[in-house]
Amino acid sequence: MIRIYTKTRHISKIKIFLDSSDIENEIYTIDDNPPDTPFDIGVSYCYPRKISESLLSIPKNGFVNYHPAPLPKYPGITELDDAIKNREMQWGVTAHYMDKNYDTGQIIRVKEIILHEPPTSPQELGAISHYFLFQLFKETIIAMTEKHSLGGEGFWYDGDWRKMPWVKPQIVDGKLTRFNYVIQYPENLKTGNNFDIGSFTYINCKFGVEIKDDVQIGSHCSIYSHSTIDQKKGTVLLKKNCKIGTHCTVMPNVTIGENSVIGAYSFVNKDVPDNEIWTGTPASFKSKVDK
Repeated sequence: MIRIYTKTRHISKIKIFLDSSDIENEIYTIDDNPPDTPFDIGVSYCYPRKISESLLSIPKNGFVNYHPAPLPKYPGITELDDAIKNREMQWGVTAHYMDKNYDTGQIIRVKEIILHEPPTSPQELGAISHYFLFQLFKETIIAMTEKHSLGGEGFWYDGDWRKMPWVKPQIVDGKLTRFNYVIQYPENLKTGNNFDIGSFTYINCKFGVEIKDDVQIGSHCSIYSHSTIDQKKGTVLLKKNCKIGTHCTVMPNVTIGENSVIGAYSFVNKDVPDNEIWTGTPASFKSKVDK
């Protein structure tokens, strides 16, 4: 059982997702009076009140907060204004365990967002943050509530999900994986370990795709080793620890370098060297990655 504390305006999308994923749930707002009964996982999703220490102690698998900014750099409730003042270009949203203080618990994951240009208003940055925060919620909630592995055939896990080892996903040609991405021609896919692929991403491996260790691919991306529009073809290589933002397209015969970052909504049709940030349509060099 997962119990969620949130604002009224978030209930509908959360409820639809949890019910469609067959995740047992209870959802409460600031106006509700939840029963004093046990539950497995607690969630604070944009909830305007502090969760009491007594409530934090109830769920056996912890209480998780979804924060619309990257921690530990931007804690608190002024994060959007602070980011605008700093002309922030590297943004993100965070899932972390809760403790008695605000935004100080152990971080589960920061979902990185590379902005094309500094945001100009809290409303603009807030809209971006909340879109990606819900993506992060969906990805992490599935991991927290599944009794079996993240795709590894025959691997079952009944203990604390936080100690669960990473397992390569089980991929069937042209079928949605557990995390709602699709890979065609998986026999031509080579992968390392600890990679992460976001929901609704499509990868065509007809002429080969190689994903090295620690690669992160955002949601709603398209990666092609074969383009049927112009008949281009060639192996796509995603080198170690590179990151591809949401809604990006990577064309055939492209290599994205080690530690490099591709900003959201970019179109990549040529090689990206190591340790560089590229954005745009078509993508071009913006800056070096800070080491």
